[in-house]
Amino acid sequence: MNLLEAVEIPIGTVKAFAVRGVEAVNDGHGGRRLVVKFTKPLADAVKPKTVQQWIKVTPAPKKLTATVEGATVEFSGEFKLETEYKVEWRAGSPRRNRSRS
Repeated sequence: MNLLEAVEIPIGTVKAFAVRGVEAVNDGHGGRRLVVKFTKPLADAVKPKTVQQWIKVTPAPKKLTATVEGATVEFSGEFKLETEYKVEWRAGSPRRNRSRS
């Protein structure tokens, strides 16, 4: 490409990998869950069986399970009403490589 003048092309801002939000969901049929959303997809190494190495829910409800899909982790279990839960995210947790996003 031969240009006669300098050209500036804005490309936007690169987002840091971070927690975008946490939502408590109660569908009214006893199906209570926590949905954790990130700014970028998680690495393939983050699986339902390994996600709790990086994300901790306290107090841990009975029968806690997780699903991982892209930039979202959903925790299901016997969450009790009127109980305050805390979600902790371990720094340095894996995100998907840029070339795969």
